[in-house]
This record gives sequence, C-alpha cells and structure tokens, in this order.
Amino acid sequence: MTGIASSPGDLRAELKSGRPLIFDGAMGTVLMQQGWGGVLADKLNVDNPAVIAQIHREYALAGADLVETNTFNSSLLKLQELGWADRLAEFNQAAVRNARSAGARYVVGSLGPTGKLLEPLGALSFAAAYDSYRAQAEALEKAGVDAYLVETISDIQEMRAALLAIKDTSTKPLICSLTYDEQGRTLTGTDIFTAGVTLRELGADVLSINCSIGPEGVVSLYKKYYKDLGGLGVPLMVMPNAGMPELLNEQLVYTMTPEQFAEIMAELTQYGVQIFGGCCGTTPAHIAALSKVLKNLSIKYHNSDSTKKEVYFTSRTKVVRLSEAQPFLKIGESLNPTARQKFAEELKTGQENFLREQVKEQAAADLLDINVGVPELDQKQLMRKCVQTLTLVTDKPLCLDSDDAAVLETALQNYPGIALINSVNGKQKSLEQIAPLAKRYGAALVALTLDEKGIPPQAESRVILAQKIMQYLQGAGLAAHKIFFDGLVMTLASEPQAVLETLRTTEKITRLGWQTSLGVSNASFGLPQRKNINNVFLKLLEQAGLKAAILSAATYRRVDQYTPEERWAEDVILNKDPGAKKYLAQVAARSPAVLPRAKLQPTLSLFDAIVEGNEAIILDLVKQALTADTPQNILSGQLLPALEKVGEYYSAGQYYLPQMIASANTMKKAFTYLKPLMPKDATAAKKTAIVCTVEGDIHDIGKNIVAMMLENNGFQVIDLGKDVAADKIVAAVKEQRADIVLLSALLTTTMLKMKEVKTKLLEQNIDIPIMVGGAVVTAEFAANFGVHHTTDAAAAVKKAKALLGP
Repeated sequence: MTGIASSPGDLRAELKSGRPLIFDGAMGTVLMQQGWGGVLADKLNVDNPAVIAQIHREYALAGADLVETNTFNSSLLKLQELGWADRLAEFNQAAVRNARSAGARYVVGSLGPTGKLLEPLGALSFAAAYDSYRAQAEALEKAGVDAYLVETISDIQEMRAALLAIKDTSTKPLICSLTYDEQGRTLTGTDIFTAGVTLRELGADVLSINCSIGPEGVVSLYKKYYKDLGGLGVPLMVMPNAGMPELLNEQLVYTMTPEQFAEIMAELTQYGVQIFGGCCGTTPAHIAALSKVLKNLSIKYHNSDSTKKEVYFTSRTKVVRLSEAQPFLKIGESLNPTARQKFAEELKTGQENFLREQVKEQAAADLLDINVGVPELDQKQLMRKCVQTLTLVTDKPLCLDSDDAAVLETALQNYPGIALINSVNGKQKSLEQIAPLAKRYGAALVALTLDEKGIPPQAESRVILAQKIMQYLQGAGLAAHKIFFDGLVMTLASEPQAVLETLRTTEKITRLGWQTSLGVSNASFGLPQRKNINNVFLKLLEQAGLKAAILSAATYRRVDQYTPEERWAEDVILNKDPGAKKYLAQVAARSPAVLPRAKLQPTLSLFDAIVEGNEAIILDLVKQALTADTPQNILSGQLLPALEKVGEYYSAGQYYLPQMIASANTMKKAFTYLKPLMPKDATAAKKTAIVCTVEGDIHDIGKNIVAMMLENNGFQVIDLGKDVAADKIVAAVKEQRADIVLLSALLTTTMLKMKEVKTKLLEQNIDIPIMVGGAVVTAEFAANFGVHHTTDAAAAVKKAKALLGP
C-alpha cells in the first residue's frame, strides 16, 4: 500500500478561492428517460459512447464545472459479479474519455459502493474492499481524471477503505460522499459530524452528502451540523435527490421542478456549502437552474479559530475531542493481558466475557486502551478480533496499544474511526515504522521519552529527547498537537526520585506547548491501596499540565480535598516519606484488608534490623555482634535468615516492594562491612548467576531487585544489564561458568527472546537452569520451553536455592 505520485491539478486552489462550484446531476435518470432502463449504464461507455458523451455535454452546457465519470458500478467487485472483471480498465478508461469530451473544467472519477457490508457487520474484509477500490482507482488514474468522488457510501468503514486505496494511487483531490437518513445517520449509524472528523483526519479534500434525501432534508441537516462541520475547515458539497420519489401510474417519479430544487439548494450557501450538484431525479435542467441561482450568491463560511488545536478521536458513532471544554482525557487501562490474567486466558480460548465486562466497568473513560500482548499467539489476529468486537459493544474511541507495527496496522485497518496509537519512541526503528502508520490512518500518537540508550534519568534529558522525536515526527508530516509525550514513570516503591522527574518532565514539555500523557498507575506498583497513589499523582500531573492519562476509570477520583490516605500518598509521591514507611503503617492501621507487618522487639537485634530495613543502626549492630561471634556465623545465623523472613512477608502480602528494598539495602550495607573480615574461602561465591533483561527490552527495575536479593543471599551475580542479545548471554555463561541464568522481560514483543537464549545454550551443550520473570511472563509460557518461572525477587531467590542448593 505505497503511494504513487501524480499531478494534483488546480481544483484545491479553486476551492480555497471560496466561489461556488457546480457539479453535474444524475446519469441513470437521464438514461431511463431516454429508454436505456435495464441496461448497465457503465457498459454503455464502451457499447454506446456517444450516448454517454452527449449527457456529459448537456451537463457541461448547463453550467457544471465538474462532471463525473459513468463508472458507479465499474469496481472490481461489481464487475466480478457480472463476469466482466477483465474489462475493468476498459470500462473506466472509456468512461473518462467520454466525460473529457464534454468540455467541463474538471473530470471526476466516480467510485460507487461495493454493495456489501464490511466486517464485523458483514462478510467483506477490509483488504478485499481496499483491493477493489484500488484496482478501479488505478484505472481512472491512468485515464487521467482530475479528481475522485467516492459516492453513495452508507458505511464509514467502507469509505475508509476507498479513501486509503485512492490516496495510495493518486495525490489528486478526493471527495467523500456518504448517504444519510433524515436523522443524519448512515445505515451503520455514523452521524455527519463523526464522519466528517474521521474523513478530515484521513485526508479527504471535500466532505459531501448525496442521494437518499432531497434538498429540504439536506438543508435541515446542515442547519444542525454546520458550525461543527465548518470548524473542520474542509469544503462541503451536496448532491441530493430531486425530492422524494412519488408513485404515479405505477412508476416512481421525481416531481420536484428544477426551479424548486435550485431555490432550496441556494439556502445552503448560508451553511458553508461550496459545491452543489444533484443525484437521483436531477437532470441538466436542474443543474442549469442551480447554476443560474448560485451565480450571484456568495458562500457564508463558519470557520474555526485556527489557533485552537483541538485533538479529535472518533469511533463509528462518537466524537471525543481534547479541547477547552474537555481539557483532560481518561483512557481506560484494563484491557491488557499483562495485568489481567483472566483477559489473557480468554484471548487464548477465544472468549470475550472479560472484554465485555471491562467495557462496562470502564464506563467513565473517554477512550479505551486495548492491548493483546500474549506471547506465542497471533497478536495480529487477536487485535483484529478484539477491535472488531469493541466496535460493536462500545462507542468509545480506542487507544491501540502495541509497539509492533504489523499489529498496529491490523488494528488501524479494522477500526472504523480515528484512534490513539500507543506508542512510538525515540528509537530509529520505532520512528521509521510507527510514524507512517499515524500519518496514513490519521491517528494521534503517544511518544515515549526513551531511545536506544534507555530512559534518560533527568527531566532535562527527556525533554531534549522529546524535541528530537518531535522534529522527526513533524518531518514525517504529523501535526504537533496530535503528539502526546509520555515522560515515563517508574514505580515509587523502587525509584521515588524518578517520579519527581516524571512530574518535572510533564511540566517542562507542557511549557513547550505540547501535549502530554502518562500511564499513571505504574507509579503505585508494589504499594497497597494503589488508588490513593494514583489519584493524588494524577492531581499533581494535571497541575503540571498533563492532558491524558491511562488509568483505571473504575477507581478514578478527581481529588479536590484529600482523604487522610491521600495526604499520606502525596508525601510518598513528593519523596517526603522515604520508603513509604509512614504510608504503609497508616494504611495498615486503617485497613483490615492489609496484614500487619511483623512485630519487632523494642531493642532491635541484627535479625530485626534487617527485617525492618533499618539502615541507620545496622553497622552499630554488626560491630556489636562481632564482639561475640565470627563474621561467618553472623551472616549465616542472623542476616540470611532475616532476609528469608522478608521474602516470606513479601510473598504473604505483609510487605510491599518498598519494605523489601529497604531490607535488601540494609543487608547489603551489613554484608559489605563483614566481607573483608571473612577468610577468602568463606566469601567465595558457591554459585554464579547470570542476570539480565533480554534483547529489545530496556526495563530493568525488577531485574535489579532480583540481582540485589541474589547477591545478598550469597550468589555471585553477573549483571549483564538490559537489552542483552542471546549470543552475549551464552558467551557470559561460558566465560563465567554460570550455574543459573535469570532473564527478565516487561514487553510481550521481547518475551520470545527468552526462548532463543534456551535454544542457543542447548546448541552449545549447556544445560543449566533458566529462570524467567517479568510482568508479562507467565508460568505457562515458561513451561512451554522447559524453563522455570518466578513471580518476584523473593520467589526467585527461593527457587534458585531450591534448584542449586544453599
């Protein structure tokens, strides 16, 4: 689906001039009047070209600036049904010759509907519809049309397929004309404004209504929608029927006179309509009357304030816009198998119960985020099915969540609206693959402030990276106001200072005049009562300028006055409560759902100090213990058992991530002091562990905690870092004679690299235990290729000891 360059002509420039333009009227009506009823009009292009050419000529003489080719039924799908698919080029090119002979200023290639509903409403695939329109557009382009008209379309998804096919064929102007009922909705439920937004974002040059209703109905609809439509800044066109047909002498007849038709149509100049033509029942006489009336009229435009950079999202039936009236967007986060095991299981079995339940639960969201990252399943097909289902069960626009370009394109093709893509980042490969998709499908885009080097630690560096990303994306043709920068947030439990950097990043990018978004709930991972953290963090982010957030809409609360829990949460976020000690204690005291932490002795022992994570006194206690015992005994008798107890508390839900990290840091301080005092053979590591995050994945918080816990438990740890290729891991295993390998991944797209490591080790005849973990990694996934799964750092240490011995 690559674009083909062609000369656009001057129709766009003329549209900017603002003068009224006249389109032609019906072809079938005139042919029936001349006795050609029952004959395929398109075939007459070849069999009786003079008949068609004369009708075009009459419209041109009546004042039509634009005449459309007689190719309404000359698509690949229609001609296949008639057995004439091999004559597609012949029919279309003959039609262009006939229209060109009329002498009108513009010849417009007409493409009609397929006559079929697209999935999931019907059986026709998006690809098949696209291919049909692409084949016809190529024939019309080769014949030399000046513009294109896709007309009488009743489904926005079919119009999307046609629009993309034509834009992949030509750069000439494109008119998109849908047919609406008297309530202003298409057959599949799309209203005029929603369709207008969708088509404008996809690059339509003109928005049009044709067929189905007469000029009175069109006037009524434009009265209702003209301010919104005018605000889109796209020229408007109408081609209504000559009123509604009446049954006279057992025949359907259009009785509206040319004068009546023209008089009613003239009123549309007050609502910004610039191009006027006719559909069923109209004749050259109607166009002549219309031309006469419009000759002395000017168009009254209702243009939007160009300084207002509103961001639009659409579903099939709804528009959501980020604007002064709605300055913040809530994006429901629950449709993600990473954190929802039930959803992951249903994706595997083809069920949809969880998906449908979560749509209801996230009712307060403005958009819904959908992620289908289940490894070793066909994510393209999973995304296709989920997107199609969501279009049937919710009117909320979608945030399509994947970093796989192929998965995203499948989603974008099957989504009948304008989506938010989550996400692109500063890596060259990501920019090159994702930016063209956003441009092609009119989508807004979340841009993560990370690149090949990872996440910059300071806000200033993230802003510099954001500027580089913006420069690239604007160079790729994307509008700045449709790019949402995500400053990325680490968990408070492990990196409290990093959360402050995220706040600073959001504030600094906002000052540049750009949009910002964030996955808010990442900050609260590993803490109890996460909604307190999330809602307070969101309040602070909005104060910093945040415009959109991925969050749980079910637990979202706009914070005006703090509850006690939220006041404690703010102290954690602002790093006034290091290690969240006060927060954890207060929440435990107020909530029976949170288990109490371990009861410690009034006078702390070494064991107690490690369990409590009391770094301040640990060295004094170690020195005191050394007066009565050996370093080896202190390590094996007090310190290591204490760390095991911390692991037990964590696994039981009594401790959370901040407490485990505090205990690990306290242990490290004690061990660092004791190590030089031990005999060499006593400190030599008995087991060596290779630890890393696999290739393509730059998330390493969990891996770092595992490495620290292993080291504190007596392992020699070789930490290879993040984004590590399989060959490098194998080389390290051989060089270090490692006893075990521990691999981490946060992304579904990188999980399969774990399997690659196992395969390459076996190729080298190395069969040692491999342990895998990370938010997206499941026990089932690990079992599929014979490795061990762990859920957290404490469990990893316990399992490593079980596999290798103490």
